[in-house]
Amino acid sequence: MPVRWRLAVCKGKDCRKGRSDDLFRTARAEAARLGIGPDRCVLERGGCYGLCELGPNVVVRQASTGSPDDPLWAGHFRLLHVPGEFHYWHMDAGKLARVLAEHVAGDRPAPDLLCPPGKQPKGP
Repeated sequence: MPVRWRLAVCKGKDCRKGRSDDLFRTARAEAARLGIGPDRCVLERGGCYGLCELGPNVVVRQASTGSPDDPLWAGHFRLLHVPGEFHYWHMDAGKLARVLAEHVAGDRPAPDLLCPPGKQPKGP
């Protein structure tokens, strides 16, 4: 059975300055164009991950990770540093289209678009 993903586009103030609102609209349109429905990927707005200088940020996780229905779930506003979590940085529409096609639709992360470990904050 294919993995079900959760893709979150940061909605923090600095990421919004970097056009993350447009990026989220692009994600919805591109997912529809690729035939990626909610049974394959939940698209959502993440809170501010505190990684403003790396944004716009997009985080992809397996949908079964955590408790996204809980508004205080830590994954809504920070990286969890758990297996199956992927942090894409400095995103734009073209990069996001690749993430949707390769990672979400194809179950193959796009390693050249991932934030390098040395740039990410340390885990909990």
